[in-house]
Amino acid sequence: MDRLARNLDDLRRLVRTLTGKGVRVEFVKESLVFTGEDSPMATLLLSVMGAFAEFERALILERQREGIAAAKQRGVYTGRKPALTPDQARDLAERAAAGARKSDLAREFGISRETVYSYLRATPAAAVCRRRARAGRSVGVVTAGGAEEVGRDSAADAGGTVHSPSKGNQPLMEGSSAQ
Repeated sequence: MDRLARNLDDLRRLVRTLTGKGVRVEFVKESLVFTGEDSPMATLLLSVMGAFAEFERALILERQREGIAAAKQRGVYTGRKPALTPDQARDLAERAAAGARKSDLAREFGISRETVYSYLRATPAAAVCRRRARAGRSVGVVTAGGAEEVGRDSAADAGGTVHSPSKGNQPLMEGSSAQ
């Protein structure tokens, strides 16, 4: 029963849908059979046993969370390995800011489009690029050492600016340095 649905509402809905289509639902372990013409007692048993299954599932999840927290404190649990290295994530953010299609980036990096969007949401550099691009200015990717210009030539032609945490916004001229 607990494998059929994750909560009581889903279990009731599923049994009702199946029996409504003429399917006989039988729970072997619990010795319950539902045909659509069920007695109030059978419905009560389904509700009680479904509630216990939901409660058991909640306990399992709670123990799992506690176990993960304890393992993290011991330094044993590190979670899933990131899909991209920091260099790849930076490259992804730069190329996305430069206008590359997300589906092309996903294919090239071997990740899903949703993972591309997750990385872009989590990357501060990508947020800076999006803000600057929307403002019609050059797109600079903020790194620990300053700003690395993406599309420097087109930004210089347009009289754009580069943002550096230490120097602020600076005009970008032909041959000027963004560092």
